[in-house]
Amino acid sequence: MASRLRLPGSEKLHMARFQQLVQAGDIRGAATMAAKSPGGTLRTPETIKMFQSMPPVAGQPVPVLQYFSILLEQGQLNKLESIELVRPVVQQQKKPLLEKWLKEKKLQPSEELGDLVKQLDGKLALVIYRDARCHGKVFETLNALGHTEKAMQYCSQVGYTADYLQMITNMVSQPPDEIGRAHV
Repeated sequence: MASRLRLPGSEKLHMARFQQLVQAGDIRGAATMAAKSPGGTLRTPETIKMFQSMPPVAGQPVPVLQYFSILLEQGQLNKLESIELVRPVVQQQKKPLLEKWLKEKKLQPSEELGDLVKQLDGKLALVIYRDARCHGKVFETLNALGHTEKAMQYCSQVGYTADYLQMITNMVSQPPDEIGRAHV
């Protein structure tokens, strides 16, 4: 009740309850408590590391996946959560899952997330860069995908001044068979 009313000191009560749930082995309860913490006070790198280091419980998903699952039910992940969730998805090449989260706006777009996704799919990275307003990365990725005209149009639309000399240098340094390939 104190956290719902945003009373001073409710963060400490929330933290204490979170610790109790963790010690009791109630992973789902602890994850829910973290997800609903006032002002996201428990949605930190330390919390992610804690769930990552917890041993799995027989018959249940890995603790960190339970945590992220509950966060996804609550809404959009923050920048760090998005990156940490997507890292294994990219490693396991689970593109449909990534597409689903992007479509549902569950991930916070950032340059770092785009760079991570670019390892799996340049077109998905392009969406992330665009949503994160990383104009230079949008320009680079469009060019790498062979869409030079679209890159120029994008620059004009958003008022971005591209480094055309760098673009030409990159194109000249690529082997002819790689210029314009539809992947990054």
